[in-house]
Amino acid sequence: MWPWYYCGQLTAPVLTLVVGGNHEASNYMQSLAYGGWLAPNIYFVGYASVLRFGSLRIGALSGIYNGHDYLKGHHERPPYDRSTMRSAYHVRNVDTFRLKQLTPDMDIFISHDWPRGVYHHGNVEQLLSKKPFFRDEVESNKLGSRPAEELLKRLQPRFWFAAHLHVKFSALVQHEPVAGDGSAANAADTSRAGDVDAEKAATSGTAAAARTTRFLALDKCLPRRRYMQILELGDGPTELSYDLEWLTVLRTTDHLTSVSAAPQYMPGPGCNQRFDFHPSAEELAATTAAWGADLLVPRDFAVTAPPYDGHSDIRCGRQPAAATDPQTSRFCARLGVRADITLDCDRTLDPDGGGDPAEIALDEDEDEDEDEDAMFVIDRRGTGVTPVTLAVTPASPDVTPVTLATPAKKFKRRNQAIYGAEADG
Repeated sequence: MWPWYYCGQLTAPVLTLVVGGNHEASNYMQSLAYGGWLAPNIYFVGYASVLRFGSLRIGALSGIYNGHDYLKGHHERPPYDRSTMRSAYHVRNVDTFRLKQLTPDMDIFISHDWPRGVYHHGNVEQLLSKKPFFRDEVESNKLGSRPAEELLKRLQPRFWFAAHLHVKFSALVQHEPVAGDGSAANAADTSRAGDVDAEKAATSGTAAAARTTRFLALDKCLPRRRYMQILELGDGPTELSYDLEWLTVLRTTDHLTSVSAAPQYMPGPGCNQRFDFHPSAEELAATTAAWGADLLVPRDFAVTAPPYDGHSDIRCGRQPAAATDPQTSRFCARLGVRADITLDCDRTLDPDGGGDPAEIALDEDEDEDEDEDAMFVIDRRGTGVTPVTLAVTPASPDVTPVTLATPAKKFKRRNQAIYGAEADG
């Protein structure tokens, strides 16, 4: 179905925000590092972002945590090898560092990974009854993302939404009150010298009220699974806008953008350079002068690659070379920052969606190093659904209706329990 949204045959009925996970088209998402439209009315938040929608302030972090890659820059470039095709979606410390500079008045935060330890604030026994193979990681407090845990404690959003573990789970996280000296607010993370609420409390001589975060993770989208919940939040204009504070943080931390695979440590207390990038009034004004007063996200999506026709064997396709989406080029030029992918790539995607003469063929041998029988479990039952032809009228003679087959499913053996098709009850 995705090609139909991409080429405009179908349009999402409501504005949809997308965070990257670990089963995405990483080359497409890397070309939109600061965010952009994946398709009409479907917006990708980038590696990390803060957006406004009506009265709501929404933060987001894409990817999953892997300690081996966390300190590296975003060095991966298509065509990916077997290592970089996975590390491309791993969270990096520069993105979480930037999010930590923000005023903690977030309404919603969205991530793919769960914050580590959030399960201790909900019905953990019910969770383990559905996913018993989580028990060792829960008891050792290793399940989830450490950077997301730090962001949860610092930003303390009203709501946090996640996915990844393929189970619906809710929790109520009661945060520690912000003490007058800022010590409670910063006990888990000292990469900045205090935060705004702590400073306010210090000047007033009182502690700020304790905050609560309502956490909700949803299951994957399959029959009889709990993958949807509707909440009515916020008011005001239903337009997506950039957050001025976030744009300012991107400007002032642009020098921290790295495409190196070497470890890169973020500045902190005791170093000989600035480490607190919470924007000042002067820096906010400078961003407004550079960007302009209009913070609305432009609806400037354009097709930059031929849509998948539904019939070609993608295993015999060609992996594209690195490229920058025109949306990213315009964003960076307007804000005065660098796109990480442009630091070693001067190619821009063709908004007319033409072919790419620089494409590189996939090496079939690269995916055959492991013994497939040992690596995969094959589900040959399919879904029991008769193949159907989409009844959509093409917008151009170059787009044809797609017949969807029901192929056998492949699951990595180590993930069989997570990806199994049985309902959780």
